[in-house]
Amino acid sequence: MGAACYLLGVMNAGEMLARAGEFREKLEGVKSAAPEVLWYPYDSLTNFVHLEKLLGAQPRNLFDLLPNGRVLDVGTGDGDVAFFLESLGYEVEAVDLPASNHSALTGFKRLQAELGSKVKLHERDIDRQFTLEGEPYGLALSLGLLYHLKNPFFYLEELSRHAYYCLASSKIADILEEGGERDARETPLAYLLESDELNEDDSNFWVFTESCLKRLFRRAGWTVVGTLRVERTGVARVNSATDDARLFALLASRRLPAAVVQAEGFYEREGEGWWWTAPEFAVTVPLAGEETRWIQVEGYVAEASLRGGPNGLR
Repeated sequence: MGAACYLLGVMNAGEMLARAGEFREKLEGVKSAAPEVLWYPYDSLTNFVHLEKLLGAQPRNLFDLLPNGRVLDVGTGDGDVAFFLESLGYEVEAVDLPASNHSALTGFKRLQAELGSKVKLHERDIDRQFTLEGEPYGLALSLGLLYHLKNPFFYLEELSRHAYYCLASSKIADILEEGGERDARETPLAYLLESDELNEDDSNFWVFTESCLKRLFRRAGWTVVGTLRVERTGVARVNSATDDARLFALLASRRLPAAVVQAEGFYEREGEGWWWTAPEFAVTVPLAGEETRWIQVEGYVAEASLRGGPNGLR
C-alpha cells in the first residue's frame, strides 16, 4: 500500500493520462500475441482523456481526497482500466459476469496471467441483489455501464454504501423519437430501449436525459461534485450511435464520510453515518461546484454540553 499512498499525493489527472498512454502500448503487445481471444473492441483507456478534463476542472485533486487506495472497477470488460490502476500502485478489485462479458472473461483472465496481476475478480450479477465485502473503496469506476443495467437505481444506491467516490459515465439523450421527435433536454426522463433499437444490441436498456441522470445520482445517495458532457454532433438522439453524447460525473457518497477530507476531534463511528466528536472538531468538505450555496449539518448536542453556554459552528 505504500506505493498507492505515495501516488495519491503526487499524481494529478494529467499525469495519469500520460501513464495510461504508456500502459496501452503494453496491453496492445499482449493482445496482439493472442488473436484467438475475442478482445473487447473499444479502447477503455481513452476514458482517461475525458476524466482528465473532468478532474482538471475541480478545485482539488481527486487523488488527494481519497481516504484509501482501494479501487473498484465495475463492468471491467477485459480489465484494461483495472490493470492500469494496479500498475500505479492501487489495490484494485474488479466486478463483471461471464454471461454479460464480451469474451466471457477470457480476455480478463488472459491479461491477468500475462501481467502477473493480483487484481481480485468478483463474478457478480449487479442487476440482482449483490454484496461487496471489506473496507469501503476509496474510488469506484462505473464507466459506460449504467445504460446496460436493468436496475441502475438499485446498483447506484448499493454502490454508495461501499465507495467514498465514484467516477461514472453513461450515454445520454437530448432528442426522443418515440411517437415523433421531441426535445427533452430539460426534462428528467429515462427511455427504455427496444432490444434491437440501439446497435441491435439487446444489452442496452436505459438512456437518460442529462437532467435525469443527475437526479438519479442524487436520489441514489450521491453528491454530484462535477460533470463533463462529451458529444460528437452537438445533439444526442436516444437511439443513435452517431448522434451520441456521454456524461462523465464525479460523485461523492452521502452514505459514507466521503465529504470528510480532514477531520480532527472525531471518535469511533457508531451506527450508519454518525460519529461522536470532541467539544472542538474540524472537517473539510468538497463543494459541488459554483452552484453550491449552502451546506447542511445534522447533529445531536448533549444537554450537559450546553451548560457552559451556546455551541457554535464557524
